[in-house]
Amino acid sequence: MPALDDLVAQWRALPEAKPTIALCEALGGLGGEALAREVGAHAQAEHAADAAVMLALGRMYARLGWLAEAQTALALSGKADGRDPRPFEELGHVLLVRGDARRAQQAFHRAIELGCTNAAVCEWLDASAGLCALQASDGAAAVQAELHARGLEWEDATTVRAAPSLDAPSLAAPAKGPSAADASEPFTVAGTQPVSASPSLDRVMAALMACGVAPQRVASTGRWEPAPARSAPNPAARVLLGAALASAVVLLGAHLFAERVEARRVARAKKEAAEFRRDLAAGRAGSVDERTLRLGRLFELDGSGSEVVAALLEDRAIGALWEGMAPPGLSDAVGRAEAAGVSGPRIAAGRIAARLAADDVEGAAELVRQHDAMAGDDVLYALVSGVALERVGDVRARERYLRATELHPGSVPARVFFARLSLLERGVDPSRRVLARLAADLGDGPITRTFARLVWALDADQRGAPPWPRLSDEERARLPRPLKFVENYVDAVLAVDRGERTTAAEQVANGLSVAAAPAELTALGMVAVQAGSEPLARRAATRVLALAPEYEGLPALAARIAMLNGRFADATRALGAGGPRREVALALAVDAYEHLDADGLGVALAALPDEAARDSNAAALRIMPAALAGAAPPEPEVLHDLGRLRDFWGDLVSVDCALDAGRIDVARTLVRSWDLRAGARAPHGVRLARLARITGKPAAAVEHARGALAAGDATPRAVVELVRALVETGDGAAARATLTNARARLAPDLFVWLDILVTMSEEGVRAATVLAARRELPPAELPLAVRALAVRALAEVADLRAPGVTDVLSRELPGHPDVVAARVLLEDR
Repeated sequence: MPALDDLVAQWRALPEAKPTIALCEALGGLGGEALAREVGAHAQAEHAADAAVMLALGRMYARLGWLAEAQTALALSGKADGRDPRPFEELGHVLLVRGDARRAQQAFHRAIELGCTNAAVCEWLDASAGLCALQASDGAAAVQAELHARGLEWEDATTVRAAPSLDAPSLAAPAKGPSAADASEPFTVAGTQPVSASPSLDRVMAALMACGVAPQRVASTGRWEPAPARSAPNPAARVLLGAALASAVVLLGAHLFAERVEARRVARAKKEAAEFRRDLAAGRAGSVDERTLRLGRLFELDGSGSEVVAALLEDRAIGALWEGMAPPGLSDAVGRAEAAGVSGPRIAAGRIAARLAADDVEGAAELVRQHDAMAGDDVLYALVSGVALERVGDVRARERYLRATELHPGSVPARVFFARLSLLERGVDPSRRVLARLAADLGDGPITRTFARLVWALDADQRGAPPWPRLSDEERARLPRPLKFVENYVDAVLAVDRGERTTAAEQVANGLSVAAAPAELTALGMVAVQAGSEPLARRAATRVLALAPEYEGLPALAARIAMLNGRFADATRALGAGGPRREVALALAVDAYEHLDADGLGVALAALPDEAARDSNAAALRIMPAALAGAAPPEPEVLHDLGRLRDFWGDLVSVDCALDAGRIDVARTLVRSWDLRAGARAPHGVRLARLARITGKPAAAVEHARGALAAGDATPRAVVELVRALVETGDGAAARATLTNARARLAPDLFVWLDILVTMSEEGVRAATVLAARRELPPAELPLAVRALAVRALAEVADLRAPGVTDVLSRELPGHPDVVAARVLLEDR
């Protein structure tokens, strides 16, 4: 080793960790106190987090006799590296010499747990344990006095630190010099202090007597004296006997100590496993890597204990559901749980979670059916089986989540699954209390803000921006799998509100890539319908059908897709008699509106639930009766608001009202906001045909109307537009064929006035005039479409009643295209 002066010079030039350690090892009696204090102050200021530096500093302080400073440095070393046994061994010696036997016992125990290889530490542990009672009764000074009596004061690095004697409590201090029996050179074990190669026979026999292994004969001095021998003992035999007895003592002590250590390990493993499971339920267990590290420590303590294995199984099972990926070792955890005797419901939960992680949803549901009878009140089974039931669309899923929250009110996964499904299936109002409690317990964070944004997207009465900005990429990455679809869903709803159909479709597509449950897929499919993206809506419905053919939300999605394409009969069949009341009423209302059935529309709207009738996104439904009857249309600003994508059927009703009022400019603006594929959908094609006909493009009107009839049902609106467009193109024969084929679908009054226009196109004005003279005027309660058609037909054939009916309708809707055309025809004549 370099000279002290050289070490000091090196340290002063570069006071890094390595020179500091070297100087600390050299100091301690060799250098002055001032230098030692200087080194110690710098080390604690600059290297307090370096375990090796603090260990060297603690040893230096101990050699100098500065035990308080040594205790501080060694404690810092143990804190910096909690897996190194050396700081704890040294700290135990320092604490014991300072009279703190209780804390010394804890330090020695920690050193042994960490794998200390110094055999003497076990005996130091027993010595400190034996002095705890003395410390409790008489204080630290009594412990120090007893240690002095036993000769166990601190020794510097040049002196052998022997194991404490196992003699009676009043052991005398050992001799300072080596005896004849101990004359052999001490040997060392790596990382330990030197120990004697062969203990004296007297000390071995005393140890045996203390353990009850050898007979003892107590003299007046309290020391053991061997029985008189018949002959002089053989020195070699005596050495062999001593070695054998010493080995027996060591083995016996090691066995007893191993049992004590094992019991302590098991108890600690149970305690830490319970803490881990509490952290896992509360969402505080950390990332996968952090949890794996904690589990590894648990298995080091007790690798076969049922509590530790149960913690592993719970971590892997919940991880499969919470993180949306197959966690490593889930199948192995199930096998370990079976071998360790973990309860049956928890093993079943692990198997169900493994099936779900492998996307075997039907297999997971089958396991639920097999194990439900023996599930009992196991919270893990309730949660995992709830996920399996939700994936197959079983209505019992909410009940399972609710049961899991009742069994473990602090379980964050159970509460999040329950709140999310309740919100998606029951709506905002019934879920507010659950969400409020969850937000109060979790505080402000990604989960709470995500639920607030989902509430905004699902709340029919919301307006404006969501309450929270979009989560950052890092926050989205930390969201649990059940909530990962939410950001895409909210962004899609925002895009729909802004009329950004392409953006909405992109967000729906991204959401479908992470959604797994039928409720999530259905919600995304509904937004796709609002955005007019039938392919995405069909993709969502197909996935729901594959997962859960009986899912209660599927008929509503199927009906919306059918209505999007003008197949109203299919929509009604999809809902059936047992469909959701709101969706059935919506489908019937739209069907009545498109069929110009005022009575049917009134009945359907009356059947809407109260909350649906007040739905701000159903404003078009409330305007439908007035639009059908021909009441004064709303102002253009209202029509533009009505044309928002979120308003059910609003983009179509708004165009109808604009055209009825003769606001061609407004109608064109509204139509331009439609996507390019709108013309392929029957209801939109009908409006495009009417706009083209009114603006003098009958050929285009024929094309749009025929496309609408091919894509959807032959509604009266579609038939009227095709027949009138064919008449205006001069194709009376085609108009007649269309009218004849659709007669069964048309109300008698509507057929009569269409027949007059077709007759005029085929046979001329005279035949049409004769036909019109036989018809009675339409009553005022008929839909506007019928009365306007009658006004136009009477004006075309110059019927004497034409001026009167034209004036009546003109007072209601002076800008209606048929009213304007009738006035022009009458004025020309």
